[in-house]
Amino acid sequence: MLDSRICLVTGAASGIGKAISRVFMEHGATVYGTDINYAELATVAAQLNQELQRGRMESLAHDVADETRWTEIASDLKAEHSKLDVLVHNAGIGTGAPIEEMPTTLWKRQIEVNLDNVFYGTKAMLRLLFEAEFGSVVIISSIAGLVGAPSLSGYSATKGAVRLFGKSIALELAQSGRLLRVNTIHPGIIDTPLWDRPERAGRLIAEKLEAINPADGRVDVRRVAAAAVPGGRVGSSIDVANAALFLASDLSTYVTGAEIAVDWGQSAG
Repeated sequence: MLDSRICLVTGAASGIGKAISRVFMEHGATVYGTDINYAELATVAAQLNQELQRGRMESLAHDVADETRWTEIASDLKAEHSKLDVLVHNAGIGTGAPIEEMPTTLWKRQIEVNLDNVFYGTKAMLRLLFEAEFGSVVIISSIAGLVGAPSLSGYSATKGAVRLFGKSIALELAQSGRLLRVNTIHPGIIDTPLWDRPERAGRLIAEKLEAINPADGRVDVRRVAAAAVPGGRVGSSIDVANAALFLASDLSTYVTGAEIAVDWGQSAG
């Protein structure tokens, strides 16, 4: 499905980014995975290259909030492949705080990483994406970009912003006659290691839902889902990766400006 495709996936060292890299490789893609945590990313790349029979993964150190680094990566891809078929904006951060307590530095950092990054990367990769027969930009947003969430105003603002950024760029490109598609994915309660990072918005949600396991202090994602998701079903990173595969592949060549909620109906009510 992705044979001979060149794909760039940010935030590929863990969670959803790692799963997207895996699924893309399983379908024949060459994946350039990027992450600010290069040591962890290099380990993931070595693991996937050894484990999988198809595809290939290259690892790149990358602070997505650094516009200059985006330009460097685009230059390297142009020299090596002269095109980019798929760009997946997955890297992001989520921190929670009531508006009265949110430091300005925290607000600005979320904008840099979650919003400015998507602008920098899309702009930097645009010419390479134009060289693909059916290029695709996939932006990983969140259901927090579809519905409000208490104490997540900064995170929700950035995720809502990239949703409309994607729609606007999709229309702009379609009207210009370009075949480059831009779509967003909005994950709900997905079981990834990020829930237990203390700076993450997810932990704040878990605390409010009393979903912290008293025995080890870890987030019980199933308890979070039980309180928030219809039927209490928890999603996996592969669920999101499969949606990304659809948007990256030729199965979606007439899909642009769309949003896919991968949340088992959580945002439908």
